[in-house]
Amino acid sequence: MLNRVKKTIDKFKMLEKGDKILAAVSGGIDSVVLLHVLMKLQDKYNLDLSVIHLNHSMRGKESKRDFVFVKTLAKNMGLKFIGKTIDVPKMIKKEKGSKQDIARKVRYKFFEDAAKKYGADKIATAHTLDDNAETVLMRIIKGTSLKGLKGIPFVRDKFIRPLLEIERLDIEKYAKENSIKYIEDSSNKKTKYFRNKVRLKLLPILQTYNPNIKKELARLAMSVKRDEDYLEQEADKAYKKALLEASEKRILFNLDRIRKLPDALNTRIFLSAIECLKGESGGIYSYHLEDILELIDSNAPQSSINLPKNIVVQKEYDRLIFAKDTQKAEDRKQKAVYERLLNIPGNTNIKEIGIKFRTSIVSPKAFKPSANENTAYFDYDRLSLPLVVRNFSTGDRFKPFGMNGSKKIKDLFIEKKMPLHLRKKTPIIVSGKEIIWVAGVRRGDAAKVEKNTRKILMIHFSQNPI
Repeated sequence: MLNRVKKTIDKFKMLEKGDKILAAVSGGIDSVVLLHVLMKLQDKYNLDLSVIHLNHSMRGKESKRDFVFVKTLAKNMGLKFIGKTIDVPKMIKKEKGSKQDIARKVRYKFFEDAAKKYGADKIATAHTLDDNAETVLMRIIKGTSLKGLKGIPFVRDKFIRPLLEIERLDIEKYAKENSIKYIEDSSNKKTKYFRNKVRLKLLPILQTYNPNIKKELARLAMSVKRDEDYLEQEADKAYKKALLEASEKRILFNLDRIRKLPDALNTRIFLSAIECLKGESGGIYSYHLEDILELIDSNAPQSSINLPKNIVVQKEYDRLIFAKDTQKAEDRKQKAVYERLLNIPGNTNIKEIGIKFRTSIVSPKAFKPSANENTAYFDYDRLSLPLVVRNFSTGDRFKPFGMNGSKKIKDLFIEKKMPLHLRKKTPIIVSGKEIIWVAGVRRGDAAKVEKNTRKILMIHFSQNPI
């Protein structure tokens, strides 16, 4: 068995000479055997080996027993012991989720924090071929993608799993042959937990159909891993080519480039975008990805869908947007109704949409026009004062600069491919009953600055939040 473990370590480049290793030991047979194996490989790889153990406080006296056992084991083997006790049951009462998931997150965070504190290069965990087979089977039952069928990774960041190609029967045989002492976790026999139910009830039934079912499931995971790794590499390349903009709150893609890609790459791009925004893609299932594909294929130039984890996916003409925690805020802004008299000269704040207007009156001699689309100029004497700044309203029309007839502002927005959520934010400047400027989009034909103009009104707005 030792040679097979060495082969796994070398195949997946788990260890380098001089590595500082934290061996995660629970006290059970798998982790204790892992520790003994690493001890035997210590000289070969010149390892600096330590033992790490977390007491979750989930099994009362048994949890304390495990802590003492592992601490004593480390001492007897002459190894540094890093241990901690955390009241996970108390955390479970406060947080949502299954006990196992919360305990796992706490455990891995402790491992990662310890690795950082003690400068460890790797964290070795005792997952076996049986664990991998169970994981694949559990995911098939719950529903999964190819990525889920990859099973437990051999290497993930600092985590390594040297026993992942070893069956539990071989581990039991190795422990017996080497007189290795370990302790039993009584919770492993409770079928109220999904994994235990699969291990103790379902797998024995499947083994009557195929005695090698565990190996076949592990082989499936390895086969899928090869294909999935390739697809992920291609998706990563496509992601970068289609990406227009990325921030902590939203990620924008070129919709035309997305449409040209096969669905196999697009679904992976979608998951990557969600992971970038939320740190994980858990809770996003295949039917959510199908919804995004339908959104892209729909004829509507603008539409959106809400996903779990407060993610909104929006199609806006030639862009596909993944946004985080913005929908409620955008809804409020869309519904914000405002109407103000424009201070001339002076400043006018539109707090509902975070826009500030600045106006001034200049003489034609001092007039130096700016090409900034956020600035417009008017013949002051030909305006009907006071000027009003307000929301866009359904049915609004105006006469665009240089045109003879009028035009619906809604049609202007469509021509400009303006997203729906920006339309209600776009200020309209009104002189009397006439719209003279759709701010930042297009000015009207009224009150043009001409040769005989004596006073020029400059209106400028900034979109910085006030």
